[in-house]
Amino acid sequence: MKEENAISARHAAMNLLARREHSLQELRRKLGKRFDQAELEQALRGLIDDKLQSDTRFCEAYTRDRVRKGFGPAKITAELQHRGVKAGDIETAIRRVREEQGLSWEQVAEQVLMQKFGPLTSEASDEAVSLAPPSSSISVERTRELSRRLRFLESRGFARYLPAELMNHMAST
Repeated sequence: MKEENAISARHAAMNLLARREHSLQELRRKLGKRFDQAELEQALRGLIDDKLQSDTRFCEAYTRDRVRKGFGPAKITAELQHRGVKAGDIETAIRRVREEQGLSWEQVAEQVLMQKFGPLTSEASDEAVSLAPPSSSISVERTRELSRRLRFLESRGFARYLPAELMNHMAST
């Protein structure tokens, strides 16, 4: 009976993996309610040994998908940590995806910003803008708009320094 349950746990896990990659923690959480822990662990060990489940492969697939959807490294890292992936696997996946796609986070951030807000209209094309408190040379509306865009990028997981650099660049064009 116990071996039969382990086989059922393996089939249930394979059904989930057939739809998309899952982290080991996700499989434990989803199947833990239906199967005994010992049977589930036996089934999961078998899947890992047969290379049907891999946290590294899950991490890379998840990272590719999130980058394609316009999320930054901080957000991707937090989401993968929540799914139980080790920090080393996360760093490796982010680096690999960046290298294979030839991405810079600046490009991704700029693309996301343009999709969401469009170009930043300039009051004076040679006006230098920083995200410091409003000065007399920068209108309150323009500062508000820059702050809004910065908050959006931060919520997407782009490091605080990156949006500031990008905003300064965009505001000066």
